[in-house]
Amino acid sequence: MNRLVMILCALLPAALNAQDASDAPAPYPGFTVFMPGGGVRLDALGVTSSDDNLPGAGWTDDDGDDALEFLNLVKGGTCTINVPVVCTNGNSDLAIWMDFNNDGDWLDAGERVAWAGRSPGAPNGGFSPRVAPPYGGSSTSFNSYTVQIPAGAVGTHVNVRALLWDVTAHSSGPMALNGGGHPGGATGTGFTDFGEVEDHHVPYGGSWGAVARVHESNGSTYGALIPHNGARDLGNLTAGVQANVFFTILNDPTASHFLRFTSNPTITYSNAVNCAVSLFTPAGGVTMDPGNLGFSYIAMVTPASSGQPFGFVLNMPTNDPNTPNYTFTCQGNAATASPEMQIHRPAYTVIPSGGGDSVGDMNAGATQTVTWTIFNNGNANLNLTGTPLVQTGNQTNCTATVSAQPPQNWLAGGGWSMTFAVDITPSTAGLPFSFSISAASNDPTSSPYVITVSGNAVVSGGGGGGGEHGAETDDLRPGQPELSRGQLREDVDGIGDDEDDGVPAETGGLDAAQNLG
Repeated sequence: MNRLVMILCALLPAALNAQDASDAPAPYPGFTVFMPGGGVRLDALGVTSSDDNLPGAGWTDDDGDDALEFLNLVKGGTCTINVPVVCTNGNSDLAIWMDFNNDGDWLDAGERVAWAGRSPGAPNGGFSPRVAPPYGGSSTSFNSYTVQIPAGAVGTHVNVRALLWDVTAHSSGPMALNGGGHPGGATGTGFTDFGEVEDHHVPYGGSWGAVARVHESNGSTYGALIPHNGARDLGNLTAGVQANVFFTILNDPTASHFLRFTSNPTITYSNAVNCAVSLFTPAGGVTMDPGNLGFSYIAMVTPASSGQPFGFVLNMPTNDPNTPNYTFTCQGNAATASPEMQIHRPAYTVIPSGGGDSVGDMNAGATQTVTWTIFNNGNANLNLTGTPLVQTGNQTNCTATVSAQPPQNWLAGGGWSMTFAVDITPSTAGLPFSFSISAASNDPTSSPYVITVSGNAVVSGGGGGGGEHGAETDDLRPGQPELSRGQLREDVDGIGDDEDDGVPAETGGLDAAQNLG
C-alpha cells in the first residue's frame, strides 16, 4: 500500500488528502477512491461518503456505505436494486458486481450486474434525470436496475461491490471512459479519483436496505431496543404533570441504505388513553447512515386521571422495506401527585431518612452551629406537621437544640428548599456524641424523616466543628428553588418549558443533528 501511494503521489501533483477504501475482506480485491486535494465529495453513492484508510476492514466498517436497496433478493427470482447517485458534474459511471458463486472475487461471467452512466457503451444507459431529493442536499439521480438472481447461487449471503467513478479523471487500467469498470483493477488492487466504493454482505431471501431501530433514551445516551410492535413501560407518572420521554432512532450497522422518513410530520401518535401527548420530532429531511448517527425525539406526556393506566401508540413511517411503519406502544400508570422530602448536608448531598450524618470533631463545652437543608423533590406541596417543625432527641454526650427552625411550614414541589440550624454542644472530651433530628410531614414514604447525627468531642482547640460554624445559613433562602440530584430521572423527567415555543427548555442538548452513537 505504501508503494501504491508513492506512485500515485508521483502521478498527481495535488495531495491525496482524502480517500474512500473498499471494505470487503480478503480474498476480495481492494479498491480505493481518492479525493485529490480533499474537500467535499461532489460525486457519491447515497447521501454521504465517509473517508477511511485501508481496504478490507470488514463489510459493515464504513458507515458511509448507504446507497444500495435490494428488493426481492431471492435465489431464482428477479431482484430490483435501487441506487441514489449524486453526480454533480455528469462525468461518472456506476458499476455493481455480485459474487453469485461465492468464490471470493467478482471476475466470473455474469457477476457485473449493472453498468450505467456517462460512458456511451454502458449497457444500462445513462442515469435517471437528477431531481432535488426530499431529504435535502445536492441533486440526486434515483436509479433502479433489474437483476436475475441465479437459482444455484452459492451460500446464504451475496457479497456486493458498487463503484462510482469519474471516467474523465485519473484511474487504473480499464476504469477510463467506456472501459466498463473492474472490481479490483488490473492488478487486483484498483484505484481511481472522485466517486465512492461500497461493499455489502447481503442475505438472500428477502428485501434489504435501511434497517430502522428505536431505543429507549435518557436524553443523552440510548438504552434498550424497543422492537417493532413492542412496548415501553413508562412506570408511574404523576397525573396532571407533564413528563418528557426520550427515544433514539438508529439505522442498524447491517443496513445497506440510508434511513429516511417517508411522511411529514415524521412521527405521529395515536390511540391515546387517559393522557395528553405532544411530540418534538426530527424534521422531514433527516437521514441516518448505517451504524452511525442517531436522532432523538421527545414524547411530552401528561397523564390524566390518577389511579388509572395510560397509554399511546407511536408511529414512524420510514424507507425500511421490512418495517415501513415502525410502531410501538408506550404505557404506564397515572399516579397521584405527592411530595418527596429530602434532608441534605451540604446542599445536593442527600442524607436518606434513617441514615446518618457525621459532623466530625467538635470542642467539648463549646457550642457550634450546623445547618441542614430540606428539599421537596416531589410534585405536590410538602407540609411540615410537627410541633415544633424540626425536633432533636436521643442526645448522647451532648446537647442539641434547633436554633433556627424552617421559616415556613410548607414547600412547593419541584426542588424548592429551605434551611434549619442546630446548636450542638458536646459534653465530655474523648467520647463520641450523637443525637437525632426528625421532621414529620405529609410525605407518604418518609414521615417522620429521621437522621442520626454523630461526632467526636475533643479537648478545646482540637476540633473544627466539622467545618460548618454557621455555614450555609445564607446559602439557601426560604422558598428558593433548587434542583437536587435526586430530582433527575433516568428515563423520564418533568422538564419545564420557560418559553412558549413548544420545545422543552432542557432536552439534553437534543436537536435534529445530535450524535448519540
